[in-house]
Amino acid sequence: MANSFIEDVAARQQKPRPAWVRKATIVLLPPIFLLFIFSPGYFLGPRADAMLSLPPIAAPPIHSYVGALILLIGAILYTWTILLFAGIGQGTQTPIVPTQRLVTSGPYAHSRNPMFLGAILMILGFGITLNSIAAIMIGLIIPISYLIYIKLVEEKELEARFGRDYLEYKERVPF
Repeated sequence: MANSFIEDVAARQQKPRPAWVRKATIVLLPPIFLLFIFSPGYFLGPRADAMLSLPPIAAPPIHSYVGALILLIGAILYTWTILLFAGIGQGTQTPIVPTQRLVTSGPYAHSRNPMFLGAILMILGFGITLNSIAAIMIGLIIPISYLIYIKLVEEKELEARFGRDYLEYKERVPF
């Protein structure tokens, strides 16, 4: 049953999408994703810190500078991975318009999930900039939940779509 589900997902992922769908997804999805992961922390984090009597992360203005630097590093990594998916992979970071080629260069030569790392760094930097421990914890709920999808579906689907190339890549590059 599980294998047929993965094979079904892999077959759907190999179907070409219209160019306009690919372009719209590349342009629209990242800001929507960022709004989705930052908004709960922004609105709930400082309130949760106050309710739980959580201490600030660092004294002003240090938290602003450190947080902005980490956020910037995460944004650069995240953007780089999106551009690699669009260029080399001929797709996007979503199952709506998946990559058609396996991307193994750039940061993907060192990690199978550098986009995930970029998102984590952005959430961490954003929370530090807000000086809110709760904002970080709230912001991490979605990416950490996504790990379940990566392990249960995405990796198996990539094995089905890219076969031996993905298995060899998986052996030499850490998660």
